[in-house]
Parts: sequence; C-alpha cells; structure tokens
Amino acid sequence: MADATTEVSALLAICRRIEQVTAQIYRALAAAHCDSDLMRPVWLKTADEEMAHARQFDLLAQAHVQNRDSLAPALTVVQARAGLQRVEQVLQDFLTQPPGIEQALRQMVGMEREYLDFHSHRVVEFSDPELCRLFTALMDADRDHVETLERALSAWIRPGL
Repeated sequence: MADATTEVSALLAICRRIEQVTAQIYRALAAAHCDSDLMRPVWLKTADEEMAHARQFDLLAQAHVQNRDSLAPALTVVQARAGLQRVEQVLQDFLTQPPGIEQALRQMVGMEREYLDFHSHRVVEFSDPELCRLFTALMDADRDHVETLERALSAWIRPGL
C-alpha cells in the first residue's frame, strides 16, 4: 500500500507541475502577443485557469494523503514525467522563439486535447464521489479550453465571422 500511496502522490505532484508550466506557457504567449486585443485576454484567462487546476491537484493530493482512498493509478510516474518534459520543452521553445498567434493556437489546442485525453483516462481513480467530481471538473475545464481556443482560432483565421 505504501508503494501505491507514494506513486499516487508523485503522480498528483507531477500533474500539478504540468498545470503550473502550462500556465507559464499561456503567460508567455500573452507577453508575446501583448498587442493582440483578441488573444492577450484569452491567454491570460487560460493561464489563470491552469493555476486553478494546479490548486485542484493540491486538493486531490491532500485528500489522498488524508483518506488514502485512491485506487490504482492508471498512469505510471514515468509516463507522467514524460508528459511534464514535453510541456517544459514547449515552454522553453515558446520563450526562445514565440510562435505566431495561429501557430500558438493550433499547438495549444493540440496540447489541451492531450490533457483532455489524459484526464479522461483518469490519472488516478478515486472512490470518494467528491474527489471524482473534482477530477471530472478538470476534464470539463480542458474541454472548455479546447472550445475557447478553437473559437479564437476561427476568429483569428476568419475575422468578422
């Protein structure tokens, strides 16, 4: 049980870090596109939401430590770390050479879809219904991010529609 508990704690910490790095990506995009009245608010709002997701992972981690009610993780720590490395590389790439708005939108839609897929496979299953709802809310937020970014991409590509 201690091994599973440690693994779940590690997974939730990595997930929290992925959300934090993603928020940094959105903030970097807001800085790179500071002259865009369309995109700067979208980037900043999404960054704030990613930080809220990080706090949700903190809550999940606290509940896990207190209740130890999680079931077996559906993802390995190695897989989660690989995801974190990919996100950190995107941040580094964006800081080194910020993409244009269309490219950034397309890349972030892809990333948010990955998160949605990631969350739909449930990093960790919880038996507590409240924790399940919290995790489902993360998945719903990722779905909202995809929709928001897709609408912004459409508006960017076809202004005035």
